[in-house]
Formats: sequence, structure tokens, C-alpha cells
Amino acid sequence: MSTPIACPDCGHMNDATAESCAKCNFPLQGIPGAGPLAGMTPPGAASVADPAPAGAAPTETELRRVRPIRRRPPRSGQDPMSQQLWMVVGGIAIALLVWQAFTGFHQSNSPPTAGAKPDQQKVVDQARAAIAKDSLDLQAQIMLADVLYDTANWSEAVVHYRTANRIDPTRVTTVVDLGVCYYNLGDPITAKTLFEKALTLDPQQPVALFNLGIVAEAQKDDALALDYFRRAKAANPPPGMMQPLSEHERTVTERMGTSQPPSRRGR
Repeated sequence: MSTPIACPDCGHMNDATAESCAKCNFPLQGIPGAGPLAGMTPPGAASVADPAPAGAAPTETELRRVRPIRRRPPRSGQDPMSQQLWMVVGGIAIALLVWQAFTGFHQSNSPPTAGAKPDQQKVVDQARAAIAKDSLDLQAQIMLADVLYDTANWSEAVVHYRTANRIDPTRVTTVVDLGVCYYNLGDPITAKTLFEKALTLDPQQPVALFNLGIVAEAQKDDALALDYFRRAKAANPPPGMMQPLSEHERTVTERMGTSQPPSRRGR
């Protein structure tokens, strides 16, 4: 009994003598147990078939030779490379959605800034959202640092003023405000260095001059403090600074006067 032939295209089991698959019509010539492929000569046979007598009907072998090879139908599903590409694109899209969800959750659940009023908290939220998108957003860094400065959150303000200073080291006001934060955190040495750096950028910066006077006054260097206060007055300070300048100048002057040794009369 002849062994059935499995179609290499669809897997259907065909009779051993079948020329093509009964299910998909795929040619079965050359399959083990079937006849030779169309146009091929079986091993041991003559290389050229004997010509048929004139007028004779075509033999089975000749019919096989003229049978066209059926084009294999496309397999179901997408190309493996196309599937991999879609998997990569889908993975990226999912990652973006997860990141946006995480960012939104973080922003909506971030703790309120200590001491901030509702309008200040709104500014903080806007600045943090902008920084989350672009950490080099200079205006957002300064905007956030200013609110933290105004609400006495000095340590947090230092972080954002330093970032802003790295982005643009020529902004004098940022350098001065950073120095004030360090001074309020109990580091007058770093504060003094920053105020002096501000003067290298703008020698007539009144706020830097005033703050250097404050540092000198705290260090009991009254003569130097008085010099800084007077230079700050001459540097066209903002109107709100005039009164504290005058008060510090008067305090230092009075202290210098009382510390002078009594004069010797009669000479």
C-alpha cells in the first residue's frame, strides 16, 4: 500500500498517486512517493524522452510539463519585521502614556509649599510643571526660587537659584538672591563670596553693596560696613531700600562714636 503524501503547502494528506493537492492544488511532483517534478528527469532515465508518434495524444508526462506552477498564496499574518516594528512603536507609546500619567499624578499630589499663599502655590505648581518638561527653563527656575525665597524656604530656593545660575551665570540678581539664602541659612562666608561675585558683574549693584555692609556689620567691621552702606546709597538703590540703609548707617555710626576713646581736654 502506497504511503499518502502530505502537501508541503497546507499539510493536507493526499493519495500517493495524486499530481496536486486535493485541497489547495499545490503541485506534488518530486514529493517522496510521487512522480518527478515537471521538467525533471528521474535518476537513471534517458536524458531526453522519446518523441511521441505524430498525431498521438499527449502522454501524462507531457501534460505535467505544461502544467503551470501555482504561486504560493501569502501566508496569514504580518511580516515578522513588521510585527517587531509595531511592537517597538507600541512599547514606546505605552511608555509615554505611563510617564505622562506619573507626571500628572506627581504634580497633582505634590505637597504644598510651606508658608505659600494660594496665589503663590499656583505659581509654584506652574513652575514645577514647566521644569518637569524642561529642567533648563531659566524663567521657571527663577520663578520657583523667588516664591521659595519669599516664603523663607531657603534650602529649596538655593537649589533652584543655583540651577538658574548654572544656566545663566551673568544674572546679577540671581547671584545676590542666592547669597541672601546662604546668609539666612547661617553661612555668611559663602554669602559674602556671592555678593562680591555680583560686584564683579556690576560694580554699582546697590543690593550687593548693601548686603556686604550687613555682613561687615555682623562681623563688627563697622568702618567697612559704613563704606558699603554709603556706596549703596550713591548707587541709586530702589526706593524701598533707602530707609533700611539709613537705619543701618546710623546704627553703625553711633556705635563707632561710642567706641571712640574719650578726648583729652586741656591740650
